Amino acid sequence: MASYPGVENVRADALKEIRLLETSFNRVNERRFKIERIIGEGTGGFALKMAMINDPSPVPRPVQRFVIKRAYNKQQADKLQEEIQIVQKFRGNMHVAQLIVLPGESTDGISYLNGPTLMTDWIGNGTVKDLIAKRSDWRQPLPNRVLWRLFLCLCRMLIAMAWPSNGPPGAPREVELLSSPDPNGNRPTKSGLVHGDLNIQNILVGNLDQREHSLVNTLMLIDFGNARTLDVDQAEEAVKSNMANMGEIMFQLIGGGFIRKSQSSNMKVTVGGQDKIIRSWARDLDGLSPTYEVPADTMALHRDSMENLDPDLKSLVVQCLAVAPVNRPDLETLVEEVERNVDSKTATSYASYKYKNNETDNAAIYEQVERNVDADAARSNRRLPALDAAPPAPGNVPGVLTESFSTLVLLTFDIGAASQNTECNQGIRDRSTSQCLPRQPAGSDVAAGG
Repeated sequence: MASYPGVENVRADALKEIRLLETSFNRVNERRFKIERIIGEGTGGFALKMAMINDPSPVPRPVQRFVIKRAYNKQQADKLQEEIQIVQKFRGNMHVAQLIVLPGESTDGISYLNGPTLMTDWIGNGTVKDLIAKRSDWRQPLPNRVLWRLFLCLCRMLIAMAWPSNGPPGAPREVELLSSPDPNGNRPTKSGLVHGDLNIQNILVGNLDQREHSLVNTLMLIDFGNARTLDVDQAEEAVKSNMANMGEIMFQLIGGGFIRKSQSSNMKVTVGGQDKIIRSWARDLDGLSPTYEVPADTMALHRDSMENLDPDLKSLVVQCLAVAPVNRPDLETLVEEVERNVDSKTATSYASYKYKNNETDNAAIYEQVERNVDADAARSNRRLPALDAAPPAPGNVPGVLTESFSTLVLLTFDIGAASQNTECNQGIRDRSTSQCLPRQPAGSDVAAGG
């Protein structure tokens, strides 16, 4: 009986469905597809990393890797179909996962499979969660100029969700920019789209790019399985909801750990050149609470990170995590502020900082970041031995993808919920609540897709 690497302790019903999928490939003599690993599975469906050799031959050839996401039942299939329709709206967006369509097939997936199939290209650089997990190895905070550029990627995602590009199939990927206002100062109506599952596992680390990512890898948004669209009169509410999630991702990249919505603090921010106090969930950016049972080295590393943090960056993250949405910045203001800081702040802006040497364009830490995020890619891009040659079945999948992007749509479907250890040996105990607060998460196969 076939077994597949990837998620451990896969349930019997999930394995049954995966084997049925493999049987479907065999039934139509589709030998170009190979299941490489299970990315995740749950009560509603599964996602697999696949390999396809476009022109089987005795000579090893480059492998096209991609991800498919499938549902178990009609209810989840309907939900998956909705997700496919949402992802189609982002054709041409630089910072959002792109749908791929095989020639001769529809956007619903593969015609000889029952039900919809969501298909995207595989990327092996992992997720922001993996990047955070590896950061502890460096024993230094991420440079401010890296953080600003990662923040800009997140802002591009906010623009994309507010105004999806809706490009045609095969549209070239373009950086998401604010549109110019009309003569009355108005921009197009926002979509009202709420992602619904914005977190460090659903942001992928892409590759370097000469447009905005010559120093820092591109980030890309995935997994719209829980997305919903609010009414037009609630469009700003949707933006502020997505913004708070993006603020939490920045909070974790900075080194703040996990947001605890039950614990907020009054924090000072600068808005329009004026200081003000707002209630925010970013309280750990002012220092870890004395109620945490934190080892001395953890406390020292956190203090180091906070002392090295650009106060302008801190202020914006605190605002994004404001308890009251009215205290979060307008999308346009946030984007313009982040763009301004990316453009204007050079290494000399941080000349007085402890880790000033990390702020230069050729700092060694850039190589560390790229080397860590590229490690999985190097493993994933190995060539496979040639699959058995076989003539394509009539009407079967041709060899060239019509849309080919280095992106990955992961999965919702209640897949891969991590178990929580009842002990606190690997976490931080909050004495005021007796709650075990996890440390920075370690990378996982499910999250990284590899």
